[in-house]
Amino acid sequence: MYFNCFSVAASRQELNLKKSVAEQMERTLKEQKQEIETRDTQSTQHSQKLEKLEEQADKATQQVRKMEVSLAECHKEIEMYIGQLKEARDAHEQQLEERRLEVRCIETTVKRAKKAVFNNPFLG
Repeated sequence: MYFNCFSVAASRQELNLKKSVAEQMERTLKEQKQEIETRDTQSTQHSQKLEKLEEQADKATQQVRKMEVSLAECHKEIEMYIGQLKEARDAHEQQLEERRLEVRCIETTVKRAKKAVFNNPFLG
């Protein structure tokens, strides 16, 4: 009977130890499940944020492309206006040169006329 009591006591002690280990394992498992769920939730939130950022990046990229097209059109217009201004400047410079030539011719004619008047004994 003593052997039986010792055996029963040892079995109970072993059972309690196994029960304690099992409870500890359940707590650990529960904590790990919670941690996994938390990570899954965070992962889902991060994925959603990433999707939003990707959408924003796509929209921004589209806006940049539109701006690039607009900028290219502006460059073409500016080049056209610069060309028109150069043509106008060239035409103005040519007219100015023609006017200068006319003025020199008139000045020369006036000088000759003055010379003729002063050198003419009948007029002077």
